[in-house]
Amino acid sequence: MTGPLFSDRAAAGRMLADRLRGGPWHHPLVLAIPRGGIEVAAPVAEGLAAELDVVLSRKLRPPTPVRHEICARQSR
Repeated sequence: MTGPLFSDRAAAGRMLADRLRGGPWHHPLVLAIPRGGIEVAAPVAEGLAAELDVVLSRKLRPPTPVRHEICARQSR
């Protein structure tokens, strides 16, 4: 068994920023989802000189127990 690919989430964000740097981005916006995503997104935004914002979400539960998850999305 191999170890983790990244030492922590910030390291993963820095590596992702390195791979994205130089892309065709004019005014990049990095969106982060709490509970782990912010720690990855912050170094990405910093590495790309991008804006950083947070997307809040919550789990939607169906009215009756089922064996799958549902989700919803809102756009402005």
